[in-house]
Amino acid sequence: MHPTLEDASKPEGGSGIGSLLTSIAREAGGLTDAEAEQFDRLRDKTPAEPMRFKRSPDAAAAPEAPIHRRLTP
Repeated sequence: MHPTLEDASKPEGGSGIGSLLTSIAREAGGLTDAEAEQFDRLRDKTPAEPMRFKRSPDAAAAPEAPIHRRLTP
């Protein structure tokens, strides 16, 4: 049998926290459509700020040079 991505991502000691929370929600009866709509109204819909990265001091001297130019002698 070939391992799958799902198998590889599961913790070795049993179910993870996500599985536990899912089972609790199922036992509680889940959400009604009205409850789901309420959560959707309360959810922050502001677009996320893009990540910004700082250049390390030991980076290549020409930051605008294409990668293939920086790697070839």
